[in-house]
Amino acid sequence: MSVYIPSILSLLVVLSIVAYSYWLEPWLERRRRGRIVPSTLQTLMANAGGQIHQLGEHRYEYSYQDGIFLLNQEMPHSFTITFPAFLSVDREELEAVRNLANRANQTYDGWSFFYHYNERKDELVLSLCTRFTFSVGGNADEAFRSTLRNCFELRHTFVSTYQKEAQEESDERAANSSRDKFLLHMREYALQPKADRTALSGRQLRELLRIVGEHDILEPLRLTIYEGERATVITDKEAILDYDLAQPILAMQQREQELGGEALLDTHATLTLTYAPLHNHENKHLAQLTIVLERLATDQDLTLFRASIARPAYVADGTMAFVEDTNVDFATSVLLAYDGGRLEAREAELRYMWDDAKDKAKEKKFGELTEPQRLLLRVDEQPLGYNLYWGRKCSLTNRYVEAIVLLENAYTLLEERFESLTEAEKETFAEVLYHLCFCYNSIGNYAMAFFYISGLQGTRNLRYQREVVNTLVNMHDYRALQQIDRFLRRIDDMIENTEEGEENITLEQHRSFLYRRRLQALINANLLDEAEQFATRLRTRDDCREAAQEQLAEIARLRAIEATDRIAEALDATPVAPEEEEGELDSLP
Repeated sequence: MSVYIPSILSLLVVLSIVAYSYWLEPWLERRRRGRIVPSTLQTLMANAGGQIHQLGEHRYEYSYQDGIFLLNQEMPHSFTITFPAFLSVDREELEAVRNLANRANQTYDGWSFFYHYNERKDELVLSLCTRFTFSVGGNADEAFRSTLRNCFELRHTFVSTYQKEAQEESDERAANSSRDKFLLHMREYALQPKADRTALSGRQLRELLRIVGEHDILEPLRLTIYEGERATVITDKEAILDYDLAQPILAMQQREQELGGEALLDTHATLTLTYAPLHNHENKHLAQLTIVLERLATDQDLTLFRASIARPAYVADGTMAFVEDTNVDFATSVLLAYDGGRLEAREAELRYMWDDAKDKAKEKKFGELTEPQRLLLRVDEQPLGYNLYWGRKCSLTNRYVEAIVLLENAYTLLEERFESLTEAEKETFAEVLYHLCFCYNSIGNYAMAFFYISGLQGTRNLRYQREVVNTLVNMHDYRALQQIDRFLRRIDDMIENTEEGEENITLEQHRSFLYRRRLQALINANLLDEAEQFATRLRTRDDCREAAQEQLAEIARLRAIEATDRIAEALDATPVAPEEEEGELDSLP
C-alpha cells in the first residue's frame, strides 16, 4: 500500500497543475480584467466625453464626436480600437482600394487598414484598427483622446487620397478611351487592302471628316447644300460621302464668268449634314454637323477656299457619356484648294525639282535646297517621291488636309514594308511621322497626331521632341509633365557637356520651349499654385517672359472662376428661411 502512495500523490499534483492551467488561471485572469474594465477602461472612455454601450464581456461600442468605435480588451492594460466602416466604395474599385490600403499599412506603423465585402449592398467597406496600451497612473486620458483624434486624421487622409486617385484614374481612363478608339481604327485600317490613294485630294466629304476626327460617329442621312437662294438635297449615303467640297466654289466662279467677270458679293456656301450617331443604335436620334465654305483667292489654276466645321455637343450613349468625344462641342477650320492644273504639269515640276536637288547635292549646295527637295533626296521611287514632295509643299502653305492625304500615301508605301527598310528609309519614315503629326496638330485632331508621333517618343531629335511635347500638352494628356521633365533632364545634361557656341544656343532655345510647355501642362492639370510659382521664375528669362505674363493672367482668371463657383455652391447650400405672409407680424411681449 505504501508503494502506491507516492504515485497517487504525483497524480494529484499533475491534476492540480492541469486544473490550475485550464480553469483556475483563466478564471483569475477574467476576475482581474473584470476589475480593470470598470475601474480603468470605462474611466478613460468617460473622461474623453463619449457615450459608452457595452456589447459583451470586455467589448464596447464607443461614440466619440462623429465616429463610432469598437473597443475590445485583450490584456489587462491593452485593448484594440477599431474605426469601422469609415468608407464604402463600389466592388469594382477593389484593386484601387487594395493598393491604397497596402501603401497605408506600410506608411503608418501600428495602424492597420483593412476591408471586407458587403454582399447585400455589393460594396467594399473600409475599416481602421490599432492597439492602445496604457499604464495605471500615467497620462492615459490624453493618450486615449490623441489616439481617437489620429483615427479621424487617418480617415481624412485615406479618403482624400482615394478620391484624388480615383479622379486621376477616371481622367486617365477617359483620355485612354478617346485615344484608343482612334488607335483601334488605324489598326483596323492597316489590316485592310492598300488601295492607290494618290488621286485623293482631301476635298471629298468622306476624307475631310476622317481627317478632322469625325469619321466614326456618322451614319449620313441627308446633305443639304445652300448656295445663295438655291438648296440642293442629297440622300444617298455614298453620294454624300463622295461629295466634292469644291463644287460650290467652282459654281461661284462659273456664275462670275456668266456675269462677265463681275465679282459675287456672297462667296460662301453652307452645307448641313444630318446623321444618326453610330453609337446609339437602340434610340437613334438625329444630329447635325454644319460646314461653311468660303472662297478665298484664285491664282491661275489654283483656287483656295476654307471649310469651317461645327458640331454641337450631344450624348450618343448615356452609359459612356463621360468619355465620348460627342459630349463636347466640336469646331475646326481647314484650308483646302482646287488645282485645275493637269497632273502632267505636277509630275513635270516634280521631275525638275528632283533633278535640281540632286545637282545641288553633288555640288554640296545644301543651303540652297528647299525643304520638299530635302525629302526628295531621301528616296528613289517616283510614287513615294511624288507624295513626299507635294505633301510637304501643301503643308508649307497651310493646306494641311491635302498634305495629310499625300503624306499618308507615303506612310502606307513605307509602312507596308517597314521590316525591310534601310536605315536611310527608316529616317524618311520618321520624317513622315513627324510631318503627319504636325499637320494633325495644326487642324486640332490631337488623337491622330499622337498616333503618328508615338513612335518617336524616345527620340533625341529636337524637332521630334517638340512635336511629342506639343501633342501631349494639346491633348491635356496626364503624361505630359513626366515627358517634359524627362526631356528637360536630358537637355540639362547636354548643355552641361556642350561648349559655348551655336549648338549651345540651340539647346537653350529648346529648354525655353520645354519650360513654356511645362507651364501650360501645369495649368492643364489645374496645379495653379505650382504653375504660378513656375511662371514667376520664368519671367526672368527673356524668351519666356511674355508667355509667363500671359499665363499668370490665365491663372488669375481660373482662380476667379473657382472663387465664383465656391460662392455659388455656398449659396446653394445655405438654407433659405420661409417668407412671411403679408400682414403677419411677430408677436411682441
